Amino acid sequence: MQVEFEESLKSDHEVRHEIEVKQEELLKKGDTLERDLEHAKQTAQDFEDLCQDELNKFTFSPRVYDTDKDHDHHSILRKLDANLVLLVHQKLGKDFVWVLPQGLRSEGETLHQTAERVLKEHCGDQLNASATDKEIISLREIRCALRVR
Repeated sequence: MQVEFEESLKSDHEVRHEIEVKQEELLKKGDTLERDLEHAKQTAQDFEDLCQDELNKFTFSPRVYDTDKDHDHHSILRKLDANLVLLVHQKLGKDFVWVLPQGLRSEGETLHQTAERVLKEHCGDQLNASATDKEIISLREIRCALRVR
């Protein structure tokens, strides 16, 4: 039990609950001391009940905001419970199409630097965007037809 207690992946709450169950069994047998009873003022079950009560009383923030009600598609403060994708209106060949911001990588430039530069070129300095990580999530290599180039 000691090795499991020290090296277990159980949470402190689970370990505490197991100890309380064993203490309750000892209490039924009459093998417990009075100081053990004083030590357990709040049982794990009491803690779970209090947590459940707190969850039931908690009021969640609304998922629908004024920008959603007004159908303001230009605001980033809309659909906060969903992932939004940035699309830009870009000329490809003769046509303008809605695509992800894209551009060519300059020689000696990292992909992270390219992504920041292309975003700034398409959206300007007004867009407050920052990368959460420098690791590449996806890379798309496009071979364009000569007429598009």
